[in-house]
Amino acid sequence: MKEPISSYEEIPENVLQECLQVTKANSIEGCKKSQVSIIYTWAPNLKKTQMMETGAVSFHNHSKVKKVMHVERDRELLK
Repeated sequence: MKEPISSYEEIPENVLQECLQVTKANSIEGCKKSQVSIIYTWAPNLKKTQMMETGAVSFHNHSKVKKVMHVERDRELLK
């Protein structure tokens, strides 16, 4: 059995690009803009408390958060 991915560098570029495109396309604000910045992190790093509004999240460790700047729509990839 293949070992799970343990670092951001192990994520294949084509998989990352597909995830970025789907995230942008499914965002209420992002789908209307020509380019957006997208942040991502490992699921255990997500922090959610009862006091937060619906849809809001924070992070336990901000150094584990990655940001991709200037994601532009790629219609061919979305097809």
